[in-house]
Amino acid sequence: MKTKLNLITPSKQTNVLEIKNLNKIANDKGRQILLKNVSFSIPRGSLTVLIGENGAGKSTTIKSIVGLYTFNSGEILLNGISNKNINTHFKLSYIPEKENFPKISANIFLWEMTKLYGVDRKTFVEKTKYFSDMFEIDNKLDLRLDKMSSGQRKKIMLMQGFYNDADLYIMDEPTENLDPQNRKKFFDELDVLKKQGKSILISTHNLDEISKHADRAVVIDKGEIIFEGDLKQGHDLSELYYDFKMNGNKNVFRDMNSKQTAQKRYARMFQQGLLTEKEYKLLSKMK
Repeated sequence: MKTKLNLITPSKQTNVLEIKNLNKIANDKGRQILLKNVSFSIPRGSLTVLIGENGAGKSTTIKSIVGLYTFNSGEILLNGISNKNINTHFKLSYIPEKENFPKISANIFLWEMTKLYGVDRKTFVEKTKYFSDMFEIDNKLDLRLDKMSSGQRKKIMLMQGFYNDADLYIMDEPTENLDPQNRKKFFDELDVLKKQGKSILISTHNLDEISKHADRAVVIDKGEIIFEGDLKQGHDLSELYYDFKMNGNKNVFRDMNSKQTAQKRYARMFQQGLLTEKEYKLLSKMK
C-alpha cells in the first residue's frame, strides 16, 4: 500500500517565500559568518534575481531555502510555513548550478527525480515530450548522462526542474552552457510560469541577460542584504552592480529608478551605443 503524501495546500498570502533574520556561521572555518541577518521576500508571480559576487552568500542562501544547509538562527517560510516542515518542499523546484549525475540514462534519471515529487507517469510522459521537443533533445534521452555534452546535461537539469508543479522555482546559474536560442526558450517558459502565478528566484552573474526579465532584485554582499526592491523598465543591473563594487555606494540601487539617476544612465548608455536613439527617447519619456 502506497503512503499518501501530505501535501500542503498553497496559501493565498502575498509572498510565497519569506526569509527572516537568517544567520549562518561556518564552524569549520574559524566561525566565519556566511549569512548575517538575511531578510527578504518573494511575491507570487514574480521573477526575483539574487545578485552578488562569488562568496557573497548566494548559494548558501539558496541551499538553506531548499534544506541542503542548516542555519544557526532565523526563519524561512514557504507559503507561510517553516521550511523545516518537509511537506513544504513538494511545492519547491530546485535547479542547482552544478550537476552530480549518476551513470544512468537521461530518461531514467528524469523519471526517478519526478517520482520524488509524486508526479504520475502520464504527466511525466507529457512533460518529457514537451520539454525535450522545446530543447531539441528528444533523440538524446536514451544516452547515459556522463556521455552527454555540457549543454545537453544543462538541458536535462532544466527539464527536471520544470516537472514539479511548484509554487517557487529556485535556479542557480540556469543558463550556463546554453546557446542563445535555448536561453530564449528558457526565459519564454519562465514568462509562462509567471502568468500562471508561479514565483521564480534566480541567482546569476549574467546581469545583462536577466535585466530584461526580472521584476525584483535582491543584492547580497559579504553575507548581508544591501538592497531588496522592485525593478522598472530600463534598469541596467550590470552597470549598477559595477558602480556599487567600484564605489561602495549602496544607494545606487535605491536611487536607480529616480528620474535624475535614470536620465543620466540612459544618456550614458546611448553614448556607449547600448541604446538606439529610438530606445533612448522612449525610455526618457517614461520617467
